[in-house]
Amino acid sequence: MKALSALARELDELAIHTEIKWLEIAAGELTEKEMRKLQADMLIKASSAAQKHFPNNSIPDNPALMRKAEATATKYLETHINGEEL
Repeated sequence: MKALSALARELDELAIHTEIKWLEIAAGELTEKEMRKLQADMLIKASSAAQKHFPNNSIPDNPALMRKAEATATKYLETHINGEEL
């Protein structure tokens, strides 16, 4: 959860920066080239933040929760798919 909270804070900061830049774009203060560079920079920053906080590009594994989720899904499917055994 700490990694997710840290990522959320970074993305919030990036969103604020992007909104400020959008005001400059809306006012016609940036050229097409500057806008393309800004877009690329924002994408790189968002990707870098995600990679920093989740370097394996995934959420942590929790076997106990996975077993519970699989059991719940199986029960649901058995109940709602014509009562057939899976």
